[in-house]
Amino acid sequence: MGLILSKTPLQRFRFGTQTPARAGVQVVVETTGGRFEAITGQRTVGERMFAPHSMQYEIDMTVKVTPVDMPVKTRDEKYSFHVNMEIRWYVHNAAEVARLGLDDGPHLITAVVRDNIKELGRCFGIDQTLDFEQSIRQSLTDPNVRVVSNCLWIASVSPEVSLDNAGRTQLARIRDVEGRTAVLDAQHVHDTTQQRYDDEVAKMKAAQEIERIKLKRQFDLEAKRLEEEFEREQQVQREQREEAARRQEMEWKADFERREAQWKADFERREREQQIVWQREDERRQDERERDRTNLFLDAIQRGDAAVLALHLGRHPDDTKEIVHMIINNKAIAEERQAKILADMIDKNLIIGADLDGVSQDLIRVVAGMMSRPNTGVFSLNTTVEVGMDAITAKKSAEISSTGNGVGDTADSVTETSGTGDG
Repeated sequence: MGLILSKTPLQRFRFGTQTPARAGVQVVVETTGGRFEAITGQRTVGERMFAPHSMQYEIDMTVKVTPVDMPVKTRDEKYSFHVNMEIRWYVHNAAEVARLGLDDGPHLITAVVRDNIKELGRCFGIDQTLDFEQSIRQSLTDPNVRVVSNCLWIASVSPEVSLDNAGRTQLARIRDVEGRTAVLDAQHVHDTTQQRYDDEVAKMKAAQEIERIKLKRQFDLEAKRLEEEFEREQQVQREQREEAARRQEMEWKADFERREAQWKADFERREREQQIVWQREDERRQDERERDRTNLFLDAIQRGDAAVLALHLGRHPDDTKEIVHMIINNKAIAEERQAKILADMIDKNLIIGADLDGVSQDLIRVVAGMMSRPNTGVFSLNTTVEVGMDAITAKKSAEISSTGNGVGDTADSVTETSGTGDG
């Protein structure tokens, strides 16, 4: 099927069935003046009635694929390329196709492409198939070449280029020779490079040996210098450590002596404080004992309990005068009761006449009158006092002499008597 799908004569002022629009088809009309115009869609009613159209064409606008398979001479006339390709093309100017009456598009495309490829082929040798193939692709997609007769458009090409048998044989020979030449060249380059490398290695080894000896000498000198410097630093550090140790020892010693003196001072202070506390506590306890003893004596004196006083005097005979004075000085006890207590104590050998120093003569008479003795009648005041004093002293001395037990027996006697006292 050609590019011109239909060709229909047209007459004005006639109504006919309108040809439906088709995809990929362009409508072209020819005017009575010989002009060709492409219209969009189908002609309108007004155009069918009044437009000066004499002919209508339907042009195929779809993409076409045309294969091309052809031999092309190489630069050397003895050999040929074999080109196999597909050309994708389409109509881009339907009015021009109708004007030219171009119905066989593939023939025109093939003719144009063949001429272009033949001209290009003579620019390449048998070893340039890839270059020839790339040149075909670039040439047929050039804007100046891809427009054919101002109505067809080459969209793309996909060429494949190969050699004929003679060309392939010759190319194989050339490449074999080139390969051997390349091997020889490479071997020569390798040998030359190896020799140059060996010479450079020998020079480098000699230079390295010289440099090694030089570096070895420098290293030995530097090592010796560093060793001496290290020894000096070690000596300085040892001396610094020793000096620091001496200073630290002196500081420790001074600190220890200071803390020892502080500890000693603190200990002595705490010891003095503790002694004061103990002394105050002892005084407090002594005061409490003294108050308890005084209260005990006062209570016993109030009750006339000579047994309690006897018990205490048996253990503490030095307190006799104190107890006597407590009895005498106690204003809360009547003189008669005081006299009775003193008389009981004399009867129990707890006190003697010397213990009554400072006692009033009247109280002594009352005491003498209450003592247990034979009836001697009535005496004058002085006689009564003397007789009472003598009786007290005599009885005390006699009982002490007869028992021979001293204060201990007296304490026992007081203890036994305490069970029968007046209370």
